[in-house]
Amino acid sequence: HEDGYSDLYPLVRLYDFTSFRDNVKLEDQYVFNIDFVTKNNLLSFRGNILNYMSGLDLSCNNLTGAIPQSLGKLFSIHALNLSHNHLTGHIPVSLSNLSQIESLDFSYNNLSGRIPSELVDLNFLAVFSVAHNNLSGRIPDKRQFATFGINSYKGNPFLNGLPSEKNRTKPIEIPLSSDETEEKWYDIDRTFFISSFIATYGVFLLTFGALLYINPYWRRRWFRFIENFIYSS
Repeated sequence: HEDGYSDLYPLVRLYDFTSFRDNVKLEDQYVFNIDFVTKNNLLSFRGNILNYMSGLDLSCNNLTGAIPQSLGKLFSIHALNLSHNHLTGHIPVSLSNLSQIESLDFSYNNLSGRIPSELVDLNFLAVFSVAHNNLSGRIPDKRQFATFGINSYKGNPFLNGLPSEKNRTKPIEIPLSSDETEEKWYDIDRTFFISSFIATYGVFLLTFGALLYINPYWRRRWFRFIENFIYSS
């Protein structure tokens, strides 16, 4: 074909799932069974739903060669999984045209070169993995790529700017409720109060004893008060 789709035609058929339909006629309806790997999950579907699906899963095959540039023309695709193959060459820049893509998985291949910085334009990309390839250069760190962890890139020793523990989002600390805060405040002050009371009581006894020892007049008055209290009771 002169329109540039000749190398894309088999993939378009696969993208439409016409080559995977194992039909079972049931009450004049066609029922299909399909397993689809996307976003690191194996999903199983049953029913007449293939016309509503938009994904391409070619994982765990023996595919060789480069990733076709023509894949960038599948504008409506939501998931692309080419993992666990023997693909070589670079990641095509044309994949930045997949404006609806949510999951890209090229892990466990032999891809080389850089990760195209143009992929940061994929606003809906939620899952991205190029782990265990031979990629090099700096990892994009803008937009969605700022959210991907180190597992997306491990096994590529020549990549620069790998995410670290410091870059991970810190868990949100839930503030204590007013009741919990008051209880905590009370626990802390109770210990302080008891310590202060014992210290103050001890100082009072020492001061009172020293006063009676130094001043004979107040000493006699105190003993007389105690004597009257005992006899009156």
